[in-house]
Amino acid sequence: MFHLADVKGSVVAFTSRVSPEKEQIDKMGKYVNSPQSQVYDKSRVLFGLDKAKQAIKSADLAIVVEGQMDVITAHQHGYKNVIASSGTALTQDQITLIKRYTNNIALAFDMDKAGEMAVERGAREALREGITVKVVEIGNGKDPDECIKSDKEEWERAVRDSKHLMQYYIDKTFKKFDISDVQQKSKALGIVLNVLSSIESNIEKDFWMKKIYNISDTPENELLEELKKIM
Repeated sequence: MFHLADVKGSVVAFTSRVSPEKEQIDKMGKYVNSPQSQVYDKSRVLFGLDKAKQAIKSADLAIVVEGQMDVITAHQHGYKNVIASSGTALTQDQITLIKRYTNNIALAFDMDKAGEMAVERGAREALREGITVKVVEIGNGKDPDECIKSDKEEWERAVRDSKHLMQYYIDKTFKKFDISDVQQKSKALGIVLNVLSSIESNIEKDFWMKKIYNISDTPENELLEELKKIM
């Protein structure tokens, strides 16, 4: 079990790691938290932020992971700017907390279906707040805890080579879909433009629009029309 503290370090709840047998995790999830209360609101707490906030400010970067063990292992190995969203997408309140210390976030979530959804939801919220969001891709299906324990250099490389959220989605989407097929091309453009619509800065929008244009060979005016429909 671990205690959960608010940004000032006051204990507000507890969380426990479920027994690692697969049937238990399938039934309950990896962690069980104290129930919601007036003292503890899961959407307003980031595990480890009370201990990581100065390191985040110094590095001008918050690395956000899913689980508490990821944070504990990271801090034990000297990576002090790591915090956890506790298995959920970043919320508006959590993003507001992070913005006190940095405008740069790197998401190091498990890249399973749930992790992909958490990245998309949380990242879109952050982009709307003008935060730069990157995605840390760890090889061999490892989570941060496993990666740091087995190969610190791989973890450091993954963080160093993290991709801007738009680049991550552009690479992933155009690899998945065959854009020589008009229907698949339409689906691919829908995905990347949907993410692009969350970016507030027109300069950034224009930068990524040009990249999408170059990859998809779709006239910019048509891309702009599609983007307007989404927005």
